[in-house]
Amino acid sequence: MKYNIKHILLVTVAFIISALLYGCVKPALPPLSRLKLEQMDFSPLKDKVIVIDPGHGGTEHGAVGDNGLRESEVNLGVALYLWGLLQQAGANPILTRSADTSVANRTPFSLEEDLSARSALSNSHNADLFISIHHNSDINNPSRNEIQVYYKMADTGPSRDVAISILESLQNKLRVAQGNIFRGNYRVLRNTRAPAVLGESSFISNKQNEGMLSYQRTLQHEAEGYFDGILAYYHKGIPGIIDMYPRDVTLTTNRPEIKARVLIGTGMQALDLSSIIFKLDGERINSFSLKEPDAISFIPPKPLQNDRHSFCIAVKNRAGNCSRETCGGFSIALPPASIQTSPLFPVIPPDGASTTAIDVTVLDYLKRPVMDGTTVSFSTTRGRFPEPSAQTVNGHARIVLISDEKPGTASVTAEAGTIKAHISIRFAIPDEPLFSAAIKDPSGNPVAGVSLFRNGKVVSFSDARGLIYDRGLPSGPINYTFSKKGYAPLTRSTILARGKLTNENILLKPIDGGVFLKRRIMLDPAGTSVKSLPVIMELREKIERAGGAVFLTWENVPLQSSRERVALASKEMADLYLTVEITKKCLSAGYYFKSVKGKKIAEVICEKFEHNRKTGLGRCRPEIFDHYILIQTEMPAVWIKLPQSSLKKTSTVSSIIYEALLDILGKENH
Repeated sequence: MKYNIKHILLVTVAFIISALLYGCVKPALPPLSRLKLEQMDFSPLKDKVIVIDPGHGGTEHGAVGDNGLRESEVNLGVALYLWGLLQQAGANPILTRSADTSVANRTPFSLEEDLSARSALSNSHNADLFISIHHNSDINNPSRNEIQVYYKMADTGPSRDVAISILESLQNKLRVAQGNIFRGNYRVLRNTRAPAVLGESSFISNKQNEGMLSYQRTLQHEAEGYFDGILAYYHKGIPGIIDMYPRDVTLTTNRPEIKARVLIGTGMQALDLSSIIFKLDGERINSFSLKEPDAISFIPPKPLQNDRHSFCIAVKNRAGNCSRETCGGFSIALPPASIQTSPLFPVIPPDGASTTAIDVTVLDYLKRPVMDGTTVSFSTTRGRFPEPSAQTVNGHARIVLISDEKPGTASVTAEAGTIKAHISIRFAIPDEPLFSAAIKDPSGNPVAGVSLFRNGKVVSFSDARGLIYDRGLPSGPINYTFSKKGYAPLTRSTILARGKLTNENILLKPIDGGVFLKRRIMLDPAGTSVKSLPVIMELREKIERAGGAVFLTWENVPLQSSRERVALASKEMADLYLTVEITKKCLSAGYYFKSVKGKKIAEVICEKFEHNRKTGLGRCRPEIFDHYILIQTEMPAVWIKLPQSSLKKTSTVSSIIYEALLDILGKENH
């Protein structure tokens, strides 16, 4: 007897789901499926790579209903049905997991690694679409039921279009009136390159839903809802952008023609010309032209800087579907047209050890800095260079020349491209005292950007090698102070002598062990109230003094949207997100229950407050808090609630929070 392979696949899927959910007896069966595959046009799905991600799995059960039904099992059941439908329709569906296991399959289990493995699987297959299947829970409101579909926060084009289509189909298939789409910043969404959505089709905490979800018929209906939504999305067509130029090239013209072609389509899939969005270096351009119906062209009205540039194009068709925002990048590197050289010390002692820095400025013919990384080569007739070349940053480069042991004059040549410049440096007894210092941290690394104060005034800054210089000095004692945020300032009295270059080796010690150096902290005054700003400003001052970079979500004009705050934290690449709220009595630290780091930070903050009970602020409780900000930030986030009385003790309160962060981040460093 011959069997249809597609029929066998569907039967196999049904058998697996039955096995997973076996033993659940309910008083009523959901209706049978009415999906008529033979009447559908599957051609838009042909060869589409669609990754289906059943949420959770293995030890990560997800939500659990009152009767013990696990979300991980339900997610898998829906995913298996959806896989079968897409396979039969001619797509190329890929499951992140096909059994009740984790995806990363590591011991011990790491949620972060497991979620990253799902996105990595999608990216490795260059997926056209990523669908993560979940079911929601609200134990505080067991009657709650609605459909929620989240789309990738950074993609208001295809991801949003898919979410709209899937929501509509799920509502029709499951007969649920309440539903909405939301921007989501879940790890599986933001780390996936393809258009990506995460569906929460019902609440497993609802007893009636839990009962219905125990039946494979319900899972089949839900899978059909996803399938209908995906098919409807692809039926509308997806505009494409091709032949982008310039792309991954370096140009020696500063007003290049930037162009691309679009796949215009026909009928409802035809391009909506009014929808074209063209961006250059992040700014929207409205003056581009359409040389042909499908050819976009733009020539910058002003010369572009010598730098890396990007341009992005997105379009929409008449059916409402957006293209992916397609981007290209290129570099403008006009050749050097002039070089200016300047030695810090035109005369240095002929002792074979004294040094002078030589500063170079390299400009193009428009007198603008050349491309960063332009190589400047140096040669000399006398003395020596520890390094014979340097690279420009904003048109500037610096090199160090070491003197000869005999008096004389060195002829130094600086060369960039075809342009050369010459200067002379004498090896002789200078007419004035000279000073230089090499500044390092306890690990022996040079410290750049240190301010040199001479008798209370800033006279110089250390370079990338940690070297700093001073001249135009009187003979005798000079008080120098070396200062940089993140390091304890150091004052040293140095005796200078005419005709001599005095060298110092300076060791700067990081404040609080350097825990906050290179850390980026986002501070968020909750809501639109300015009440928490005094605490936040004092905390900001402490962190910045220790070398951390602090960003506020708002200071004068509140950001109304939680989504904007989350997006800002991602843009600033924050390591930690802290919301501070002033309440009537409460003292607590809230965290998202799936954030291990967030929970630990909340616990340590409360421990620090408990050890400082003299504040009189009451007991501090770490608590689970399901606010959008805590759920959607890609970095650990904590919501600190402080009582009104804390405003009388802002210095103490900010110090307690600072000590908690110091404790947590210090352990991470080790």
